[in-house]
Amino acid sequence: NETGLLTRWDVNAWQYRQYRLPGEPVIEALASDGEVIYAGTTDGSIWQLAGDETQTQIVAEQSGWVSALAVDQDKNVWYADVNHFDRAASYYQIGRGLIRLGADSGETGYNLLDNNSAAHDPLKNITALTFDPASKTLWAGTRFAGVLHYTPNTDTWQTYDTFHSEILDNEITDLKLGPDGSLWVATRAGIAHYQNGTWENYPLAQGLTDKGALSLSIVGDNTIWVGGDNFIARGQLEQ
Repeated sequence: NETGLLTRWDVNAWQYRQYRLPGEPVIEALASDGEVIYAGTTDGSIWQLAGDETQTQIVAEQSGWVSALAVDQDKNVWYADVNHFDRAASYYQIGRGLIRLGADSGETGYNLLDNNSAAHDPLKNITALTFDPASKTLWAGTRFAGVLHYTPNTDTWQTYDTFHSEILDNEITDLKLGPDGSLWVATRAGIAHYQNGTWENYPLAQGLTDKGALSLSIVGDNTIWVGGDNFIARGQLEQ
């Protein structure tokens, strides 16, 4: 939430509990492998939070900013270390890009541009990640380059932006997979849905917000929730 703390809500009791990490870094990203929660922070660290409330740091603090996390079927953790303004140092910090933290093999970095320090590399500007266990591929949303689709087995990338596809906006704020494996995307202009090679767009109502759709959640009864600046919307997915 706005405090940067991990907060768990009990909607039945209408109570919440907050969890603090050592040093109290701001939590920017969350992911789960079904057993534990992974939390990425604005000091570049990543923590593993177990059901018994054990906290284990798996990536140490550095001059980074973890904006997004995903966990694959082999429990490798994919995370985005992105460009950001370091207020303490008063300068613009170039991120390391997309990184895979192997369960047994350490870190592997990914950048699309040859110049490893290029600030405009889309992988240094990732806003959201989600891993598709069915196809064993990774989806990444970016600040300005639309959606990227990565296939690790062939080391290939596919770009979906307003120049090469029908997606309605290049500024991506969130990604979620639906129960059928299709991709739902939150953007500044609204919601986009990708399935079987086709994009379908759902623009936000005019005047609703100037910040767009900021987050998505899809629950077991095929309901999709959309959160934004001072609004929450609910829709029902087709069966």
